[in-house]
Amino acid sequence: MTALAGTFYANYIFYLHPTSIMSMALSIEIILRPIIGGLGTLFGPLIGSFLITPLAELSRTFLCQSRV
Repeated sequence: MTALAGTFYANYIFYLHPTSIMSMALSIEIILRPIIGGLGTLFGPLIGSFLITPLAELSRTFLCQSRV
């Protein structure tokens, strides 16, 4: 499953570099998804993804705005 997701991700971005793929922030985000959704459940990582992804995008929008 992980290899399949990695294959689709590689085709999506057209370029693979170790720092762009597995940065520390991405590693932490991947670990947090099943923890927040519920460890030991089948749908835990899915629920965690639905919770973390919008929060990550909102925080990226508000915290990374360039102040011109």
